Amino acid sequence: MSVAFDERHLAGYGANSPNPKWPNNARIAISFVVNYEEGGENTPLNGDAYSEVFLNETPGGRPRSDRDMNMWRILRLFKEKSFKFTCYAVGKAVELCPEPIKAMVADGHEIASHQYRWIDYALVTEETEREHARLAINAIKNVTGKAPVGWYSGRISPRSRQVVIILLGF
Repeated sequence: MSVAFDERHLAGYGANSPNPKWPNNARIAISFVVNYEEGGENTPLNGDAYSEVFLNETPGGRPRSDRDMNMWRILRLFKEKSFKFTCYAVGKAVELCPEPIKAMVADGHEIASHQYRWIDYALVTEETEREHARLAINAIKNVTGKAPVGWYSGRISPRSRQVVIILLGF
């Protein structure tokens, strides 16, 4: 069944769920995702007025005029447990510090794009959103040697899906 681009398909599979044919007849699948965003968020270091307060580890955060240094690392834990994950990598973060992305690729993790900046794309022009999408893809290509395997835009605009799917070929 074909669904128009702007049409919502709410019925799902209904009573006819497909058999996913998971390895070893597994009955559950767990997907790990690690966001790599540090440096792409709102921060005075990127010329923004305030530091990021959306989706951080500090409940009730408020805008700050200095950089928020609250970060954590889990790459070693995934390696120890031999678990693989998808990394949603913000292009600006990849440009500023590519070493963790290189380590993720070396460990067999897949890299998807998380746009170029961790900003609200409803507040920028279409031209800026398109340029950021190109910059994000190029940042990942420059570090990994290939385009991202997928895409996740956090704070989207009404045109985000078009920019990624139609204009960039995803």
